[in-house]
Amino acid sequence: MRFQLFLLFISFGTSLLAQDLGNLKDKKPVQLHAGINLAVQAYQSNLENPIQPGLSWYLTGSPVLEIYGFSLPFYFLFSNQQRNIQQPFNEFGVSPYYKWAKLHLGYFNPVYSPFTLAGKRILGTGVELNPGKFRFAAAYGRFRKPIQYENTPGTSTTYLLPGSEPSYKQIGYSVKIGIGSERNFIDLIYLKGRDVPESNLFPSDLEKAPEENAVIGLSHRITFTEWLSWSADLAVSAYTRDQFSEILPDTTIPAQKFISNIMLPRESSQVYSAAESKLTIGSRPFSISLKYRRIDPDYKSMGAYFFQTDLQSFSLAPRLILEDGKYVLSGSIGRQTDNLYGQKLATTKRIIGSVQLMLQPSPDFNLSAQYSNYGLSQAALNPNLPDTVIIAQVSHQALVSPRFSFGENLRQSINPSFSYYALTGLDASIGSIKSWNVGISYGLQNRVQKWSQQFTLLFRSSQLTLGHLTTYGALWSIQKPFFDNRFNSSFQLAYYQNYQPENPDEKGNLISLMGNVSYRLFKKHQIRLQYAFRRNKAPLASFGQDFLENRGFLIYSLQF
Repeated sequence: MRFQLFLLFISFGTSLLAQDLGNLKDKKPVQLHAGINLAVQAYQSNLENPIQPGLSWYLTGSPVLEIYGFSLPFYFLFSNQQRNIQQPFNEFGVSPYYKWAKLHLGYFNPVYSPFTLAGKRILGTGVELNPGKFRFAAAYGRFRKPIQYENTPGTSTTYLLPGSEPSYKQIGYSVKIGIGSERNFIDLIYLKGRDVPESNLFPSDLEKAPEENAVIGLSHRITFTEWLSWSADLAVSAYTRDQFSEILPDTTIPAQKFISNIMLPRESSQVYSAAESKLTIGSRPFSISLKYRRIDPDYKSMGAYFFQTDLQSFSLAPRLILEDGKYVLSGSIGRQTDNLYGQKLATTKRIIGSVQLMLQPSPDFNLSAQYSNYGLSQAALNPNLPDTVIIAQVSHQALVSPRFSFGENLRQSINPSFSYYALTGLDASIGSIKSWNVGISYGLQNRVQKWSQQFTLLFRSSQLTLGHLTTYGALWSIQKPFFDNRFNSSFQLAYYQNYQPENPDEKGNLISLMGNVSYRLFKKHQIRLQYAFRRNKAPLASFGQDFLENRGFLIYSLQF
């Protein structure tokens, strides 16, 4: 049995802790808080290759050391289970601040604008300075940890982290400078990032070249009056896909001249742009927003994780709020297209529309309802394309979920729900997908005896291109504390049945049972016992895999 120790330093929430250094005199010099859990798990399964060992244990802790109110959170985990983790969660970040100055150390997620530095997790340092109307921020550090590879003799290259390709270490920096306040501001952002070629050695068959990126962005918000505001974000990104490609000579081509102003232009360098703008008219109770968004094909920024690219959209979004938020009606309607530069064989056009309704006239009743209708069509640019490329589809989504509550000491609630989804091809050759979900829950809570239970019925019918799948079942749960809440217990039982109308004699089912009891020995000590049983019968592959499993947990917790 192999033993592994994982010592993880993390901060909670956004993994950043901001401390106000201006109130140090009111803080205690040193404090220590911690939560420690020791758990033993027993597992049994009839699978040939069980997903877990029969017996395992782990010890976790989350101590927080406070020095004059400055918090240093830690997290550790001891376990006897083998874990192949390429990038363990060794993360620690703090962000002390004093008045208008803030410092970031360790891991942090800065956001300067949606198309430049947009929440990328950085290991390094950063600063924010906002004296008066002046706005300044800067960040520097590692944007990505390298993912190594290993070669297994006699096989092709395998990766230590399944689902992730090997990559270079990526470093970069970004600077934001602007003027204004939260309601009215204009910021100029610059970002520069690059892969470190020496951080990873790739075999020739992978053809993985180190990349480089420079982005210039502009972000602003202007509030003209209480009922009129305008915001916009613009960015231009110069992206080099191979740092070792040939350097371009001096040129008069605008795109290449732009690249030469922010980084060394190469044969693999390209320029992309992205923009979005929003004009909001009105205030409570009624407002309407006009939105425009355009992102070039293949737009990238090393300061962000992902963009949906090659699109242009216009939308109109009204909103009505009445009775201090008890009644809210909102919606949107718009049009979205792709193939901005005609590089694809077909152009996709979508009608984007939705409506949402929220009602809460009293504590005893609320209603949530929404509907969306997204039309999608494709028009072929090449007349020689098959007719099936010229398609049109309509996507419908609907949800209605009211909740009724009544009673005082014996509180009862009824919560029916209905949802529907459909993707329908207007051409007979195009298949369709439909799904109906109907459910109802009944809850009962005794506020005097302090027990509660809930019963739920569920029905789901799905029509897929390969056939129908129907699921129905029920779930019942109950919980009850004893001895002034020192002893707590809960139990849950669920049963679901699956079948296909095409194979009515082949039915599958899932039975799930869970129980939990806990006892608080003293103010800071607790013992918890859990048991879970699941059995899945799957005569058809669409029902999953046949299995039977039992799990048991014994957990000791200490809080101080």
